[in-house]
Amino acid sequence: MASIRYNLTKFMFKHLVRPMMKKAAKDPERFMEQQRKKRESKPLPLGKLHKRYEFKEEEACGTPYYIISGAADTGNAGSASTETDAAERGKGKERRLVLYFFGGGFVMPGNEGDFKFAGEISDRTGADVWLVWHKLLPDVDGKGLLESVLCVYREALKRYEAKNITLFGLSSGGSLCLDLCVYISENSPDTPLPGRLVPVSATIRMPATEEQCTEMKKIENRDAMFTAGYVKAAVKMMLLCGADGLLGNSAGHSWKGFPKIMAFYGTDEIYYAQLDEFKKKCEKDGVELQTFIGEGMMHTWLAAGWLPEAEEARNALYKYISRN
Repeated sequence: MASIRYNLTKFMFKHLVRPMMKKAAKDPERFMEQQRKKRESKPLPLGKLHKRYEFKEEEACGTPYYIISGAADTGNAGSASTETDAAERGKGKERRLVLYFFGGGFVMPGNEGDFKFAGEISDRTGADVWLVWHKLLPDVDGKGLLESVLCVYREALKRYEAKNITLFGLSSGGSLCLDLCVYISENSPDTPLPGRLVPVSATIRMPATEEQCTEMKKIENRDAMFTAGYVKAAVKMMLLCGADGLLGNSAGHSWKGFPKIMAFYGTDEIYYAQLDEFKKKCEKDGVELQTFIGEGMMHTWLAAGWLPEAEEARNALYKYISRN
């Protein structure tokens, strides 16, 4: 049985987030413009964040990224870093790194919750975490967005071995883990791929197949955020921004040579309808896949650290990142 906190969170999302996604489905072009104006009027409050979290500001090719070393507030969950973890951070290129990609459909930026989650990942795994504040649509096209992320990844390769780098992402950020590997494989084959990918609630096929659309319609009444109509609108957004085929459509490309993957999905999110293709794609292209399925869980539920249901998923995540 779901916890009271989970039920309240799902209720809140259904009445606050889902209506916004329905508006996006009706007029995706207007939705993107609204999000762009919102970003301009409300930039990331770095001064406020520096008071709450320990991080360094850096950039690569004009793309900011924030090096997270754990939350300054000792009351935050996951603050139990060990001496072993601390020592692990200081082994030169043998250190582990997590590149963290926020969610938001490629049009909405991350928020303070991403800093908090990144800090917990760092605390619990002993890995360095770079929170990548990549460029967004429609400010850039699909290639521009991928290039902004690739610049940060190349910077990471100067300091870490590729095998010790994990790409982690929520929602569209999860899709970006896969999209970036496709982009590197097709456009920069001499660039080594990372050691592992951890996509959470990722989209891998845009537009969705007819079979997936049918399944999404069955799930949408349980989904607290998205409707099947939004999935179609997201395709239009990609077309409008010159991102079709580049973002959220990695299954349309080869995954051969990809690193091992741990994928997270909730059964009460419409993107769960793409899990079957995810599994078949990995099997076909010879990619090692581990899955974590949240029964009755909503989209990116493990990002909500206040939920008891998130604990098991987060522990699995930390264990996977820490594994040699």
